[in-house]
Amino acid sequence: MATDDVQFRIRLNPSLKRKLEGIAAAEGRSLNAEIARRLESSISDFRYTKKEEWVEQLSSLGMWIQETDTQIERLANILTDIAVDKEQSELLKPLIITKMASLQRDRERLFEESLHIKSKINNTVD
Repeated sequence: MATDDVQFRIRLNPSLKRKLEGIAAAEGRSLNAEIARRLESSISDFRYTKKEEWVEQLSSLGMWIQETDTQIERLANILTDIAVDKEQSELLKPLIITKMASLQRDRERLFEESLHIKSKINNTVD
């Protein structure tokens, strides 16, 4: 241990500790060295996301939500149009409804993501 290193106690789930011990042994490192290497790696790879990037992502999500709404509306119009032809309606209606449900799930996921990003924007320092 280098003279400027500090000791730090940590609690680990026994299963996680066993996994780390196995990896450390396979890599020829001590458990401490393996944990320190992993922490250093995660920190060096970490990058703060700037507020402008969150705003850009939110804008993109907004466009995806609008496009999804447009597709749902088009499918609703098709359902109305094919209602006059019973045979065509019986064939296409289940497919269109399934697609609309899928699009609605996508829209809900996009909306949830936009709420998450809005909270990031509100909690990000300029």
